Amino acid sequence: MIIMGMSIEDSEIIVAKIVANDSKSVRPLAIKVKDFNVRGVTKEEVEVSLERLKKVGAVKEYRARWGFFIKKAEEKHQIFEETGSESQFDDGDQAGKEEEVYVIEVDESKLKKHIASLASAHTVIRTIEKHGNDFYCNDRKIPFDTYSSIHYFVLNILYGDDGLSRSMTYEELNDELEKPLYNQSKLEEKEKKIERIKNAVHNGLYRQAGDFIKGYVRIEPRVGIALHNPPKK
Repeated sequence: MIIMGMSIEDSEIIVAKIVANDSKSVRPLAIKVKDFNVRGVTKEEVEVSLERLKKVGAVKEYRARWGFFIKKAEEKHQIFEETGSESQFDDGDQAGKEEEVYVIEVDESKLKKHIASLASAHTVIRTIEKHGNDFYCNDRKIPFDTYSSIHYFVLNILYGDDGLSRSMTYEELNDELEKPLYNQSKLEEKEKKIERIKNAVHNGLYRQAGDFIKGYVRIEPRVGIALHNPPKK
């Protein structure tokens, strides 16, 4: 379950930041639809945001496509190989998985400036805040012994680029954990993925941060993990 229904401005900020982050890792820039979805943005909201970014020149062009992501040993970036405007392969017919994406051409300088302007014009102070690598809850620093623990990673993924409340399934969280940024071992069995994330929350995050965090990060049985991060009172 993903918490939807955010404002147009919230969606635009999230989409702009995802585009900026992914532009450093994929050639040509292609972003999976589900990577927007796990940040709480529907496909329709993505397209509205991309149109808004296009109007200010931060996005030059974009198009919906399907294709494969390939990592070659000699290449620094992932390579996106387009298959068409509609899905061409069933899962399992090809190495990897055909993904639905937006292929996006950006003006990085204008995008950076626009993100800064959006942030200054639309700042909401929330109960959980991130300053640098550190998280604070009602101005109380959440203690982490290291920034490279899986329980820190889980909170960082849930918080995202914006700190908005959201829910993520175990599968979605695990997909993020296995990306190069977090580099956790790949697991094939669904039960092992769920067990890893539950342990990260119960035995890591709750123990490290203290009981007060349970009011803001909670396990939803048989679903996944939810971040509840309201505006600070």
